[in-house]
Amino acid sequence: MESRTPAAADEARQRGNNLYKQGKLRRAATAYLEAARVAPDDARPLFNLAAVYYELAEYTKCADTCRAALLLLEKDGGEVPADKTRIRLCKALLFSQKTDEAKDVLSQVTSGEARKMLELLPARASISPQPPSSLLATRKKLLDRVPRYRTVLQDEPEFYCVGHDDARSFFTEAQLKNGEDLACLCCGIGDARLLYATLIITATLAGMSPSRKKLHFTLVDLKSIVFARDLVIFRMLFDFQTQTEKQREETTIAIAYVFAAQLMPSWASDILHGAMAAVIAELENLSSNVMGIFYVPEPARQIIARVLKEWQQPPEPWYTTAALRGILSRESKLRDAERTSIVFGDMEPTNEKVPPGCGKHDPDTRTFFDIHVLLPPADLMQKYDPRLADIHKAYGKKQTRKNRKVLDDYLDSNWKPNVTVIDLEFQRKREDRATGGPNITWSPHQIVSQLFPNFQPQAAQCPPGVLSHFQSFFNMVGKSIPRLKSRLVIEVVLGEMNDALERLRYGLLRHDQKPVENLDPSKFPDKFDNIDLSNVPDYVGGSLTTFLHGIPLLREERKSLLRSYVLRNTPAWETHGQFLAEYLVLSDRERIESHFRTSLNPSSKMIEKQYDQVRVGPGGIVMVVGFEWHGTSSPASFLPAKTRMTRPELEHWLHSHFLKLCLPYPRVRFDPMGVLAPLNLTAFLHLIAHVASLGYPLHWLSATLAALCGGMLARTRAGPPAASITDEKLAGETYPPADVSVAPFAAEFRTLLAMWEPVLGIPLVWDTAAGDEPLLPELTMIRRYTIRFPATIWDSSLMNSVFSVVIKPQSLKVPSNHLARLLDDRGGDPSPTARGARRAPRIHLISACKWTSNTKTMEFWMDERTIDGLLAEKGWEAWIWRTDSWESVLGPLSLDKGALVKNEAWS
Repeated sequence: MESRTPAAADEARQRGNNLYKQGKLRRAATAYLEAARVAPDDARPLFNLAAVYYELAEYTKCADTCRAALLLLEKDGGEVPADKTRIRLCKALLFSQKTDEAKDVLSQVTSGEARKMLELLPARASISPQPPSSLLATRKKLLDRVPRYRTVLQDEPEFYCVGHDDARSFFTEAQLKNGEDLACLCCGIGDARLLYATLIITATLAGMSPSRKKLHFTLVDLKSIVFARDLVIFRMLFDFQTQTEKQREETTIAIAYVFAAQLMPSWASDILHGAMAAVIAELENLSSNVMGIFYVPEPARQIIARVLKEWQQPPEPWYTTAALRGILSRESKLRDAERTSIVFGDMEPTNEKVPPGCGKHDPDTRTFFDIHVLLPPADLMQKYDPRLADIHKAYGKKQTRKNRKVLDDYLDSNWKPNVTVIDLEFQRKREDRATGGPNITWSPHQIVSQLFPNFQPQAAQCPPGVLSHFQSFFNMVGKSIPRLKSRLVIEVVLGEMNDALERLRYGLLRHDQKPVENLDPSKFPDKFDNIDLSNVPDYVGGSLTTFLHGIPLLREERKSLLRSYVLRNTPAWETHGQFLAEYLVLSDRERIESHFRTSLNPSSKMIEKQYDQVRVGPGGIVMVVGFEWHGTSSPASFLPAKTRMTRPELEHWLHSHFLKLCLPYPRVRFDPMGVLAPLNLTAFLHLIAHVASLGYPLHWLSATLAALCGGMLARTRAGPPAASITDEKLAGETYPPADVSVAPFAAEFRTLLAMWEPVLGIPLVWDTAAGDEPLLPELTMIRRYTIRFPATIWDSSLMNSVFSVVIKPQSLKVPSNHLARLLDDRGGDPSPTARGARRAPRIHLISACKWTSNTKTMEFWMDERTIDGLLAEKGWEAWIWRTDSWESVLGPLSLDKGALVKNEAWS
């Protein structure tokens, strides 16, 4: 038996080697263990076994096995070089975050050259992890100071005062009927119609079956005007509680004007202004909650109150009643038989959705399109506006030019603008402010029709007419509030959606907020039964950012749902899979669900099956319906090894994402329904941190980051996107292996990676040749730079997140529309000049920058070694470039004249 031992061990070890090469690591480990049992004094099987554990990311097992191999080598020597084993042990310890033990092992490496190459690793690896308080501070600093999107040059976003959804409950009936408290995260809350519907339905069910279920709503919106408007309507609904029936009628009609009209009679405007004054007083009283149920953080209180105070001022000339009626009149002249508004186009509600008297041919709507106001009921007009009643009656009998002028003059002089639909901040900054007016071209009849699809019995009982149905709806809301008030909390979050999601996940949204009366933000839920993202994802990274930042906030212990839909570019998507592939660069549904810890709700699968490939007019309709996703596992759970991608597959996927972020496919800048590509390189760091959380080997990810920082993807099969939409076929496409330079993007990426390193969860264990300068800058070397561009911006479509800084030598001439070809090392300009420029590199692109329009200043963070080198060389210039049409917008600005200002260090 003993004579056969070496041969049996060699056979098992050889079998293990073959399995290892085939990627069958578990079976290879079994073979190596067999060899080690047969030949217990041979270090080679243990060395091989350690390699398997290393590739499986089982770093503790790898370290233990390396130590066992070293003991055998120390006992009687062997064929396996001890230094090679110590180096693997050192790296396994670093990836296990045992830096002190790694230092001890490193000191035992006999090769001086190897030791010098590795001696910086423990210090680098010790950057991550850090104590929780330090991690929290770093995350907050990143969120506060580093943008996640390419910048816009019109830095005040547009406000959409009316929604597009059918009013429905955020919660399912099953959720409302169980006895558990519920929490809902509502992003892009807009005109709050879904919240109103939720309150009606919840109160109705509570009336049938009394409940003490607590309800928490976290409302997120980017625009302070949204919350100013919603709070004013809620104030009127709270006033409704103590009023007589006649007062309630007037209040609900005033709410209808605020909610859905452009203009209103002066008596309704008086009610509105009274509510605004009350809300301002409540916001400024920091010791109490607004209406007892709204938790509004102190900074947001000041901002919202400022909006309300501006609305209290007399209207500026461009939004007087006459000006707004003029806009509506011009819109009426553009209508034809198929169109009733610019905003909604031909998206008229179907007959079964139209409440009685609310169709486009009914009297209220015909009157609106004629004189551009929604007239109040006859009794109220007679009470508050008898002169208008007479004038309108005369005009109705005889529609002469004279009678029309009398009516127009009276309305222009006596009616008031609905100031809550006027976004003063946006109007002051909009790119076409000299000619563009506020976006008010909607019709109240369309809005009221969207409130009743889920309230058909109530609609049937209501008297015909637009205002009467608005009255009915808000009567239901007003009567619901007292039934729910004692168990209702509404939290206001003024901010960008993905930023708010990430702050919620890491405990940063409320960490410095103080309790107010009985509402303590430290006790608010940080996981939710329902998350409604509305149509926001299509503007901010689609399903990639939704899955990275939204899914982790779903409750794990029970069925919770995340929902979103597409509105901006619905026709662009013929299938749901196409939408997912564009943003995730994955086509396999099982892989999508496993890698993002989610699954599609069964009802959404039915919708997908029903509407995929269905076209109406210019394109698909599948994405307009909305899809719901469940969370499937804890954000801390690892994927089973058999579910993970192979290393080549993972590298291809990550390289594809990186190139897609760096080189968005050229797009038409004016396409209102085009697919957006707003993310900057910080999105890649979010993605790779997520991949690390799935249990992928950290040394794979560390090596990927090293390659990107070095500016060269060796023998990669990835390339930049080949079409404006990366569909299922393109998502899986591979190219012939080639060395692809990403050097023009590497300086920024190294800077960002150094800033993110403490929170990334990936020790950067890179072999560095002795004497080489470290790839990553120290945090004290990272500086905030500002460039002021004095020129006027002669461009359009400035609201899209497509602008980046380009720094290049004056001698490098880039023809119009040629920048993308210059930067693309896979299929771009093959000329020696272009190839040399992008590989040297002689051009740098910075995606994570921020524009301030008031000062025409661009700012970004960068390794000062890079900038100092450019300034020392002379002859470099800065530009602002678009990454949709790939055209220059501002520049050149010579860096030799002090235009680039170095500011504070990151740390």
